[in-house]
Amino acid sequence: MFLLSGCATPAPVPSTTAPPATTTTTTTSAVARDISAVDPCALLSVEDVRPILANTPPAPRREGAACAWGDGEFRGVWLSLTKAEPVEGKRAIDIGGRQGVVVDELEYTCDVRVDLDGVAIDLRAVASDKTEWCPEAATALAAAVRKLGW
Repeated sequence: MFLLSGCATPAPVPSTTAPPATTTTTTTSAVARDISAVDPCALLSVEDVRPILANTPPAPRREGAACAWGDGEFRGVWLSLTKAEPVEGKRAIDIGGRQGVVVDELEYTCDVRVDLDGVAIDLRAVASDKTEWCPEAATALAAAVRKLGW
């Protein structure tokens, strides 16, 4: 009995699929923003914070990388600029024609934020005499963004 066995290499099978396309989720930023020289206390005027502070003296002061206005207990505004990734927030809010978010909203506070070119610009408003501060916080944050000129 004869047994035939071959050692031939099978013919290559032509590939019907193209190599996978490379995709990226990174978008090119228009400008890399340098926030080291930005003074957050220079971005809001007394008129910008008056709707939140009412008769409380503004008394702007630096608190780390942020600036604070008001008494810090019953009426206050805090503005900060940090390098950060965008956040989802609780809901969208208009910040002077830009898409912003309400980061946090409690009984007497509202924290709004807008992200521009990798910089998070955040404003928190606190006042104990009413419960909805997000419109005023958004207006003040829009004023700060306008002064930045971004």
